[in-house]
Amino acid sequence: MAACGHPVAGAGQLAGQLQTAAIGLADQARGQARRVGGPAPAAVAPVHHAAPAGDGPFRRYAVTADGISPMSVPGETGLAYTADGLEHDPAGAPSSRAADHKAQLDKRRRKLLTHDYGPDWAQITGAADAKLCLLTFGACRGAVVEAAGRLSAAGLAVRTLALRLLAPLQQEALLAAIGRARVLVVEQNHGAQLYHYLHAEQALPAGAHSLAKPGPLPLRPGEIAAAAAALMDSDGDSQ
Repeated sequence: MAACGHPVAGAGQLAGQLQTAAIGLADQARGQARRVGGPAPAAVAPVHHAAPAGDGPFRRYAVTADGISPMSVPGETGLAYTADGLEHDPAGAPSSRAADHKAQLDKRRRKLLTHDYGPDWAQITGAADAKLCLLTFGACRGAVVEAAGRLSAAGLAVRTLALRLLAPLQQEALLAAIGRARVLVVEQNHGAQLYHYLHAEQALPAGAHSLAKPGPLPLRPGEIAAAAAALMDSDGDSQ
């Protein structure tokens, strides 16, 4: 998702850039839905982490400032391609030393937390100074956007925020996008999983509310709009 509008292409790009697994989540409703049009998958450029120049030994798992180590392409002249599941030292030799283990863990954490994921971590619509933010992910986005349109037509300034990157969560960007708006987290599951996850990550402002509904019937725009209007009316904030 860093440089690509299409989620699958973006996940592949991230896996190549960060040399890690990228897990894509999909829900049943989206898989069985019909959609007319939509964005075409973006072209994904191949990722090649060239080995550093010089006459020294190739350190496949070098501890770098950005956490991304040099990686050769299989068959590249003078270099060995290494990809294994063992812990290792910077040169790629298996190691059980605590110092190597910690250095590699710190490196992997650093690359995930400091990487620039770009603007595609979420799909955001509506004014920045909206009084209400409808926060969601997955197949609920369509119903949320339609509900926001109905609320806006009724005179309530609404912002929608559909998360595309769940982990590592872009906490600062998320809170900045919410601003001073009241938050209603909308999701199609029984346990309000997104709501509780965001609370655990301290990524929701005080007073955020949850609208969670299990299947098999999908959330309807009217249900979302009614819940949002009731939330705003309860605080006397409706326009």
